[in-house]
Amino acid sequence: EGIEMSTEVLEKWATPELAKACAELERLAASPELRRQYEGRIDWLRDYITDMEGSFQDGLEKGREEGLEKGLEKGLEKGLEKGRDEGQQRERTLLVRSMVSHGLTVEQICELTGMAAADVRRALES
Repeated sequence: EGIEMSTEVLEKWATPELAKACAELERLAASPELRRQYEGRIDWLRDYITDMEGSFQDGLEKGREEGLEKGLEKGLEKGLEKGRDEGQQRERTLLVRSMVSHGLTVEQICELTGMAAADVRRALES
């Protein structure tokens, strides 16, 4: 009964690929020289795969570092630009308020600064 089960299992799992692997194994087992060559080739393939995986990981890490560096540079540039814009806006607001405190009208401030009336009013509201 145990033998029938083993045969049944083998028949169930028998595939052309498995048959080919078994035939290759029998061929290699017959010749120590072929087995040595086969094992040498397998060792070479393992080394190659290991080298390729290492190169891939090195490239991946370098790419991440470069991406992070570029991202930081762009973020810094945007931050500096935003800071300059906010500083200029604050300066315009102070200038407009100073001009109003000296008695100038919105129209006069627009004429002197080249600002739009809406921008002058917004500066006075902030």
